[in-house]
Amino acid sequence: LGCGAGFFTLPAAELVGPAGQVIATDVQPEMIQATLQAAGKANLANIRVYLTPEYELPQGLPPCDWVILAYVLHEVADPGRLLALARSALKPGGRLLILEWPKEAGPHGPPLAERLGLEDLARLYQPLKLNQVQYLDGGAEYYALILVPEP
Repeated sequence: LGCGAGFFTLPAAELVGPAGQVIATDVQPEMIQATLQAAGKANLANIRVYLTPEYELPQGLPPCDWVILAYVLHEVADPGRLLALARSALKPGGRLLILEWPKEAGPHGPPLAERLGLEDLARLYQPLKLNQVQYLDGGAEYYALILVPEP
């Protein structure tokens, strides 16, 4: 969700291979075009790209093994709502990968006031009955969480 120019979409498509499928969504037509162009240049035919409103999924979307929110939650007005949408897209046993900027000043990324710290994020995902199963610390550039729905 929020594929941007396809920075994570293309590697995901390579990982799942030709038998798998990657669904990429964004609210900006220019990002959809950039992802489509990058996929074409990389000869990846297993990517479907959808222009969607901010808090909506493509119609008929099958349950997903993984949902990726990479540097997206700090961009939306209601990150809890987007998290709930991401959770709803998961199939049982699916996983949600979140990458965000740490809540500290760094050389890249959004202003400090727009960043979501780990505690901020936990307050959003815990009521959705999502459990953290992995945390990766990327220093000033990112942190990553893998969350799974409670059974």
